[in-house]
Amino acid sequence: MTQIAEKVVSFFTALVMTVGGFFFPELNGQIYIVGEDHANTITMAKELEMWGECYDKGMRDLFVEYSYYMAEYLNLWMDAPDDAILTEVFQDLEGTMAASPSVWDFLQTIKAEYPETVFHGTDIGHQYNTMGARYLSYLEQTGQKDTEAYQLTLENIEQGRSYYEDHGGSYAYREPLMAQNFQRAYDALPAGTSVMGIYGAYHTVPGGLDPEGVGPNMVSRLQEVYGERLHATDLTAFTEDASRVGETQTVTINGQTFTAVLLAAYTRPTGEGYTYWHVPGAYEAAKDLPLNGWYTPLYNIPGGAPVGEVYIIDTTGPDGATRRFYRNDGMFYYDVAGATGFLPEAAAQPAA
Repeated sequence: MTQIAEKVVSFFTALVMTVGGFFFPELNGQIYIVGEDHANTITMAKELEMWGECYDKGMRDLFVEYSYYMAEYLNLWMDAPDDAILTEVFQDLEGTMAASPSVWDFLQTIKAEYPETVFHGTDIGHQYNTMGARYLSYLEQTGQKDTEAYQLTLENIEQGRSYYEDHGGSYAYREPLMAQNFQRAYDALPAGTSVMGIYGAYHTVPGGLDPEGVGPNMVSRLQEVYGERLHATDLTAFTEDASRVGETQTVTINGQTFTAVLLAAYTRPTGEGYTYWHVPGAYEAAKDLPLNGWYTPLYNIPGGAPVGEVYIIDTTGPDGATRRFYRNDGMFYYDVAGATGFLPEAAAQPAA
């Protein structure tokens, strides 16, 4: 086993991941929070399945990692005869993961299959100077300036402005506000209402910290309020098959044969699988091969990824398997060290 593989064994032996098993939603004031990878089609398919179970049980309130006013726009769109409102929202979201076609399809499915869904946006006010300002104008034009909705919109806009302009996008500022916004929205519902929520996974790990490690994440804060009534399921959590670490397979790069060593193999509750390989001694053969436009942060590669090394990442899902080759050229992308994807030319797939 290589030195890198030995480090991986040590690292992942100490790593414990929990994955939600069966999902049996109840209607007695329970809160079901789902952690996701944003805009991941496989994750969203599972979320639709889970919301379908909740909906069939009688739930109608879906909490989402959107601003208050974006959720209110979605609620207006749910009753609209066309997609004009949703199109405007997506124009505001342009350049973000929330504007991806997969999110559009996700929302369309909810409207078509679960038409009585009510969205509750509990994030800070993203797009505050476009979407937020437009929704404020809508409330004014429809005679709603003296309503709670108007005040909540003003507060949400200020949260977003302060997050971006005063706090530099700090999670230490955002995370407690997300918890406060959630609590306000949930406590305003009739007593005993059960809800489901969809948020980025790092907001939803029970007992976890925010991404900056400064304070408790959203779910940890909400657990202090709702206790055992709150249930968190991380759809991004991995289960490792440690028995495969050190496994070897033969690969061909630039016409040369190398032995790939398995670093780690994972599966998710969604059925996705990820396998990471190190290809020792392959960098010289790979360094001048053409790039394929892919990139992965080094922290995605188990055990670290020194400069001058080659890696393979295999991904499996409902649509089949994908294999991508990466090399560490010492490059940075937006200040994040990353490995660059390349074309192995006539690379042979290793035997199963």
